[in-house]
Amino acid sequence: MADLLDQIEGVRFLGREWLLYLWYESERMGQSDVEALREDSVATLVRPPQELFTPPGVDPFALYVTSPLVLESRFDVVERVSITGTEPSESNEARAALREGKLPAKLKLEIVRGEREWACTLDGDTLAMSGVRLPAELKKEEEAALEERLYLMGELEGMLDALLHQYVELRLSKRFASSVRPAMREWLMSAVD
Repeated sequence: MADLLDQIEGVRFLGREWLLYLWYESERMGQSDVEALREDSVATLVRPPQELFTPPGVDPFALYVTSPLVLESRFDVVERVSITGTEPSESNEARAALREGKLPAKLKLEIVRGEREWACTLDGDTLAMSGVRLPAELKKEEEAALEERLYLMGELEGMLDALLHQYVELRLSKRFASSVRPAMREWLMSAVD
């Protein structure tokens, strides 16, 4: 039993790394469109347009990091930073916490696919979902509405599972160390406008 617990503790950091990767990817994928909009001075957007995540096995979707964002030191849970606001992931405070070695302990995500929007908070240590918000139900009958909610919950779990699977494959590949990790480090050190 002790061996199993040691194995679990030995890889616990992967959940927080995955949350950091999702955060990085959500900003990276939306960056080019945001820059184009800033150049055109069209209008201030609450949610910028974004390239879609396309993990195998699920339909493409957009993913956004929203408020609140909780970062903790891996070794000292007393060192916790909680950031709220319109775009907490794009704040200098969040970047400073990352530079100090803190990782996302809880990350609130919004996922948009077509007309449907999901939201949930992921725990970096357990990968448990909390605060789940499903798209509005279309069916009014109680039994049909329950089936629809279960279906929508399954859709959310499927998208997150596909993202996690994709991350684990990437994390185990040579590409992660050669190109992804350096790109994430560069992103981490860059200033937020």
